[in-house]
Amino acid sequence: DARALAQAGGFSFDGWDWRFYEPVIAWALRRGLPLIGANLANAQTASIARGQPHALAQAQPAGWSDSDETRQRREIADAHCGVLPASVLPAMARAQRARDATMAQALQSARAAHRMPVILLAGNGHVRRDLGVPRYLTDGGRAGAMLSVGFVERPAGAQDIAASVGYDPVGLYDWRVLTAAQP
Repeated sequence: DARALAQAGGFSFDGWDWRFYEPVIAWALRRGLPLIGANLANAQTASIARGQPHALAQAQPAGWSDSDETRQRREIADAHCGVLPASVLPAMARAQRARDATMAQALQSARAAHRMPVILLAGNGHVRRDLGVPRYLTDGGRAGAMLSVGFVERPAGAQDIAASVGYDPVGLYDWRVLTAAQP
């Protein structure tokens, strides 16, 4: 079943809410679709964050700028509710870029191996067009057709149900789905 496969693959049940992944994994299994782990191992990510030598330690998409770096650090800080010390943000950004580069390579390899569309299930920071995996996929036009969907918390007081799903007016994603705020 989906949970047994996730356990065998080393899914981090402590770090990620399995309820969000299980229906998609179960659907793919019922249809006999290939499932591929695309992320760096936790030990590799930690090693990169600590500044230890690694082939992906300096991974950056083409055209990465100081402004991109600043935005990425700010997004990481905001995603962690502002509780991280500023001193860890450069290391976390370095690890984030390494993870994004790894995911992009896994998507390209899966597409080539299986000759079918691929889907990446990842957090919003990873699927952002301006800072995440799509930046690596668009290097040199290798991506083909690509659609990025972000699940974004509904702003406080927003009641417009019609605007719950649709085009992302900010442009971070192609589409956004507004969700209830998470504690």
